[in-house]
Amino acid sequence: MKQLSLKHKIALVELAVLIILGCYFFLPKSFSQAMGKGFDPDQVTAVTVQLEGARGKRGEDHTFTLSPTDPIYTELIDRLESRKYLPLYLNTTVRTTTLDYVTTLTFEQNGADYIFSFCGDRAMDVKGVKTRTVQLKNYEAFQSSLLALLLGQV
Repeated sequence: MKQLSLKHKIALVELAVLIILGCYFFLPKSFSQAMGKGFDPDQVTAVTVQLEGARGKRGEDHTFTLSPTDPIYTELIDRLESRKYLPLYLNTTVRTTTLDYVTTLTFEQNGADYIFSFCGDRAMDVKGVKTRTVQLKNYEAFQSSLLALLLGQV
């Protein structure tokens, strides 16, 4: 059997590195992974929920706090963790609000805040150690169901 030349070996190593980087940047992530390094739902001490009225609900803002002991907290985390989040690397500074509320969830954990926000648009913002934008399949139905769950607490 013929051995690979040095050029071919280098090319194979480069290809392997590219595949690993591609997997890291483009493979779906769990909610905890999407939130960023250090996020652990079991270490969250409180979640501040901000529902800012939009479209026909302008001025109807609601803010409340969930504790990890609240049954709604467990359901919220279960729903968030049930999906796989894909990184979105497009210019996503402009949002199209299709829900009646812009929702911001601030997870407080060991003196750090991790933020997850959505408005019905394909892009959802995640702010933790880094700021990034994620997306997922069937985002409209998923975001609507999360909003309905949270509005049940108002």
